[in-house]
Amino acid sequence: MRGCGRTWVNGRVQAMTWDVPGYSVVRVLREGPAGRVAEAVRDGFGERVLVLDGAPVVQDEAWALTRLRDPHVVRVHEYVEARRALVMEFVEGESLARQLAGGPMAPGAAFRVLRGCLLGLAAAHDAGLVHRDLSPANVLLVGGTCKLTGFGIEAPGTDAFTAPERRAGEFTPAGDLYSAAAIFYACLTGQAPGVVQLDLVPEPARGLVARGLAQNPMARPGSAQAYAALVEAVARNQWSRPSPPQPVSSAPVPEGRPGLARPMALAVALGVVCAGGGFGVGKAVGEDEPKHAAPPATHKAVPQGTGLARGRLAYAVGKQRLDVALTVTPAVVHAGNTVTVKMAERRRAGCPPVLKWRIGDGQSALWSYPRSAGLLPATRVGTPVKADVRRSQPRVSAKGCERTTIVHSTYTFTVSLAPGAYLLSPWSPPRAKAVGARAVSRGRLPVLTVK
Repeated sequence: MRGCGRTWVNGRVQAMTWDVPGYSVVRVLREGPAGRVAEAVRDGFGERVLVLDGAPVVQDEAWALTRLRDPHVVRVHEYVEARRALVMEFVEGESLARQLAGGPMAPGAAFRVLRGCLLGLAAAHDAGLVHRDLSPANVLLVGGTCKLTGFGIEAPGTDAFTAPERRAGEFTPAGDLYSAAAIFYACLTGQAPGVVQLDLVPEPARGLVARGLAQNPMARPGSAQAYAALVEAVARNQWSRPSPPQPVSSAPVPEGRPGLARPMALAVALGVVCAGGGFGVGKAVGEDEPKHAAPPATHKAVPQGTGLARGRLAYAVGKQRLDVALTVTPAVVHAGNTVTVKMAERRRAGCPPVLKWRIGDGQSALWSYPRSAGLLPATRVGTPVKADVRRSQPRVSAKGCERTTIVHSTYTFTVSLAPGAYLLSPWSPPRAKAVGARAVSRGRLPVLTVK
């Protein structure tokens, strides 16, 4: 469905052609050769989103982004291939570039930015994605941490924050680590890293900067996760100064604090050691993560659930239609975990109404069934989910004999399903078959994975 967004220009409403179905423009935030960024709302549900329209999107990466869920990466809800448009979560935050325009950050805040960048990069790298232009402009500060944006866009890169090998066309995760270290340097000094001056960097951070900005990709940390572990250890003061060789003794050596410096014997160090009472961030043959003493054996509690799953689908019965949007948290769980499902329903009844719409699947419950059964199984599968339910008051509007009802519901339940992948649906398969319901959009239902 095509629509028309509206914006105010010089006190007058201007119409704009808008080809992204299901969304209405509120205002255009930025427009240029690289595309248009607009604030929009999801029709019928009122959810605020950002739409990047007409950008040089890398298609394979765009589809991968729709599956990436991490608190340090701006979520991409949908990729509209016909418009090369990315529909993203609306983030209330400030860009790091704007923050740095006022000068350097406090060291603690800079450490949090670097750690957030690295955790976001770790999730992206696990999904097979690298960032093509990681710079302060693509880092959003949100509630004491940060979110990365700008994935999946063909871009030449910002010179001061681009790894040297990328200028030769080599795009690897190591290049992202260079960019993260360059951002860290800018946070600490207020300057883009042209010629790096380590004397401008607070002493505890010098090894992290030098390691990340190494010209040789092999001299950088082995992964974003490993780099994040180093950052955490330094931030918690869990590092040690290099010490001179000690005489060999037959007495047992007491275990000290975990350190980032590795013994150099029988290994070639690739790290950097800062002088003047500094610390060592060395890489010998082994891992980058700091070694910690093994915790005492304890009885394992039920692991916490992780991740988030979203679904959006439209059903039709005759001339009537039900649009649903569902959000499931956590989405990867174990038996005994508590799951919350938020559902928004928009029910449109035609003239005359032939089916009495009811909340959920008509039995006031969610329905779960194996993912392999498909969106609307033809056979009786699955079971209703026993959940505590909270619902908003229905909002009803009428136009002639047509009625539109919007209801928001929250379902909370404890997982008791066997391990497997399950779809959560507002329709039970028997009811869908009985009333002749059919899916009429290229949507999907959220998947709950039980470990």
